[in-house]
Amino acid sequence: MGAVAVMRAVAIEKIEPVALILESPFDRLLNTVRHRFEVMGIPSFPSAELIVFWGGVQLGIDGFNHNPVDYARSIDCPRIAATR
Repeated sequence: MGAVAVMRAVAIEKIEPVALILESPFDRLLNTVRHRFEVMGIPSFPSAELIVFWGGVQLGIDGFNHNPVDYARSIDCPRIAATR
């Protein structure tokens, strides 16, 4: 979840890094919870929606709007070419 925290900091908090290295960020919180249920062999509906909702209530956030794919759209970080 570190990649998503960095993406949110850049997109929302306007942190201006020189470069970013992001490893395996998820796309949307709801999709990630749904996939976890699928991996466990349990139907995801409506449990995934309930978990995202209740987790959001407990944390005071809207878990349905925690979508790193949206953060990625607003990140404008210069690309640095890899050298070998």
